[in-house]
Amino acid sequence: MKRLESREGGVLASLVASAHGEERGVALILVLFVIFALGMMLFSFAFMTQSELGFAGLNRSSVEALNLAEAGAQEAIQRININGLPSSPPTTFTNSLASTTPGATGTVTFQPNMLAAPSLMPVTSVATFAGIQRKVRVLINTNPNPWQYQLYGYQVNFDGNTTPTTGNDIYSSGTVEFENWPFSPLCAAGASRTNLISPQIMGAAFIYAESPAANQVPPCGAPNNAGTYFSECQDLNSYLTSIQKGIAPSPPEPTGAIWGYFSEVAPTSCLADGKSAISNEAGGFTFLPLSVPENIPVNWHPMSPQGMNATDFLTVVNAWANGKGAAMLPVAGGPTLNVMAATQTNTAGTKATVTYSPAYYVPQYYTNYPALTGWSGVTQKGNLMLIAAMQPFCVIGTPTNPPPAGSVYLATMTNPGPYCPTGGNYYGYNGGTANSGGGSSDDVGTLPIPGRFVDWGIVSDDIARAVPSTFFGTGQQNGIRYIPKYSQTSIASYACQKIVNGGHAVYDNLVAAVPLTCPAPTVNVSSTTQTFDGSQANPEAMIIANGPPGNGMQVTLSFTSAPSAPAPGSPPACLTTAQFNSGNWGVILASGDLVLNGSFIFSGFIFAQGNVAMGGGSQNMWLQGGIMTQPTTTPPTGGIMNLNNKSSFVGLCGGLPPSLGSPLFGNFAPVTWEDVPLTVPGMANP
Repeated sequence: MKRLESREGGVLASLVASAHGEERGVALILVLFVIFALGMMLFSFAFMTQSELGFAGLNRSSVEALNLAEAGAQEAIQRININGLPSSPPTTFTNSLASTTPGATGTVTFQPNMLAAPSLMPVTSVATFAGIQRKVRVLINTNPNPWQYQLYGYQVNFDGNTTPTTGNDIYSSGTVEFENWPFSPLCAAGASRTNLISPQIMGAAFIYAESPAANQVPPCGAPNNAGTYFSECQDLNSYLTSIQKGIAPSPPEPTGAIWGYFSEVAPTSCLADGKSAISNEAGGFTFLPLSVPENIPVNWHPMSPQGMNATDFLTVVNAWANGKGAAMLPVAGGPTLNVMAATQTNTAGTKATVTYSPAYYVPQYYTNYPALTGWSGVTQKGNLMLIAAMQPFCVIGTPTNPPPAGSVYLATMTNPGPYCPTGGNYYGYNGGTANSGGGSSDDVGTLPIPGRFVDWGIVSDDIARAVPSTFFGTGQQNGIRYIPKYSQTSIASYACQKIVNGGHAVYDNLVAAVPLTCPAPTVNVSSTTQTFDGSQANPEAMIIANGPPGNGMQVTLSFTSAPSAPAPGSPPACLTTAQFNSGNWGVILASGDLVLNGSFIFSGFIFAQGNVAMGGGSQNMWLQGGIMTQPTTTPPTGGIMNLNNKSSFVGLCGGLPPSLGSPLFGNFAPVTWEDVPLTVPGMANP
């Protein structure tokens, strides 16, 4: 039994010993596994830490490269707004910020304009930092502001045939006159009072025509009556008919209902029964009821609102709301000046208030008077406001609310002035009711003419958008029509600057008090006769210092292009692209008066701070671009455009190719920004 117990005890001990040995093995394996796991965790942590540092470095480099690429795109925008558009894209320049950043490089390329959208120029900016490359593409709108393709003046007078004017508009901050109604710019096919296809004619005071006859081509309407048109719609024109005879309207000041007619702005189908304004032959006026057929062409817009300095507009609104200023005092039974909300009437005859949603500029009067009654029924902010004035007035602009007494007051209309005290800005028109050079029987006197004004801050705010939402601009043919406000500029300041792409420059200095000479390659001259020889391949910038207007130093300009006369007996058509390409190209700036001599073909812009007239003899003037005259005094003593050669043809034909784009006449703004992903190769031109 003992032996058996001994054997049994030995087996048990052996089993126990075996179990202890296996546990020690498992423990070893567990220890090794834990050590391995900890080692892997430590390795992974170290690896991830190192990777995070690498990722952070790559991200930093990527952000730096993107910032540099965006800086290059901004530099491109600044370059074209200073120097104009490149003459022959694609052209490339070095990103100046990248070139001064250690470890960075960068290039910017102006690409050719897009085939699908010719007004858009792609700009590609590529930057590399620490081996990481980023790309940005910006689409830039190269179209100048729409009113640059135009004829613009304080008074614009036509004696010859203007039917070739097809693609552009005519603006006047005063009056537009046509000596021969049948030869005024023809309406475009499809044009109506609510579809304002160019050419359009805008006059801030009135539009006048002589020689009644049917216009040559519909759909202008039935313009068989000449005379003076003060309003696009008959409702208001009926009230103002007596002014044509040189007498004051009756009643002398508008009543409440008549003020409502002043609020209507184009495009509009007109109020009441939808009839446009009517007139009669020169020498008298017979009142016609509202039931008569429409007479005024659908592309004529007398009493178009003019742009007014934003501070002056605010001052007038504040003064009107607080009863401050002489212009707000009752005169002959009614106010001389009123503030109202603009309205439009659709083709169904429904009248609606024009609202406006600001992008950047919010007028202070929106905040000052969010629920002010008396604005022709308007009780909330956000409406487009108009100032309607029955006679010229002066404003000393101030943001103070209420403004000091005397900030707004009636102008003194006694020659030779002063019409406004020192510091006052003059607004309005005071002149003959026809202003024709032929001494017609409608030139019967000088009377204050009603006018309307719009806040230029709002206009500028809207047309700064890629597509304006309210006003006329690129992509918005049927926006509200208005007379643009041009800021005064120093012509001599452009004398030694590059204002056209490539080409050559001439500085004609006739003012002894400004002994400015430009360095080469600008050619310096001093003469009252000049020949303009700029071409498409070699455009010319001619700067003429000969102001002020009326000082006897008018410059007569001849041109090296000489178009043939149109075939007799048929309306001349606009020239072809090839014909314009063979004519003169460039920019002409003058601080005084100009005479355009002989026949010519011109692509570009002519800008004068005086009067522009045609020379004698038979002339054929073909324009692809615009002519602008701007007065420098108030009331204006210049800014009159007399295209008054009875045997002439004046054709304003289409726009100007963007290759001549100058920062003086355009605002080249980005439309879209595109960040090209890292995995996308270089973007080809669409």
